[in-house]
Amino acid sequence: MGYTHETTNIIDKYLPHVKSVVDLGAQNNYRFPLPAPYTKDSYYAGKDYEAIDISGENGSTPLDLSKLHKFEKQFDLLVDAGTSEHVGKDGKYDIKAIYNCWKNKHNLVKVGGYIISENPKTGNWPGHGFNFFPDVIKGHGILRGRIVTHCLRMSK
Repeated sequence: MGYTHETTNIIDKYLPHVKSVVDLGAQNNYRFPLPAPYTKDSYYAGKDYEAIDISGENGSTPLDLSKLHKFEKQFDLLVDAGTSEHVGKDGKYDIKAIYNCWKNKHNLVKVGGYIISENPKTGNWPGHGFNFFPDVIKGHGILRGRIVTHCLRMSK
């Protein structure tokens, strides 16, 4: 998991408009040479930042996103750069776990906030997590009372 140039090009458009950010996954910033630094240390200076990862790695909050949670805090921006496609049950596809993950994502974001979800296009990474179709993402946003302004299929 980690940020690439494509990831940060998308985030850069929103970053000036937000004060708080939550990352799904203990992300590294691969815009820098290896070993890639954590995004917290290399990208979000001056922002109220938190990361959520089941592993607790890189100082993240250990949390299983396949289960519903009540969050005391909400953020202006949520970035999912390759985490939610791994959420399932016992390593297997589970629609309830995926739904819970996406509901958690929406519940972590303030009204008027942004969700950037960068997940592999179906078929591009066989055996790599569970993929999502743009229609599913848009539909979930509408069901949660959100307006989906962009839903792009990444080329890779």
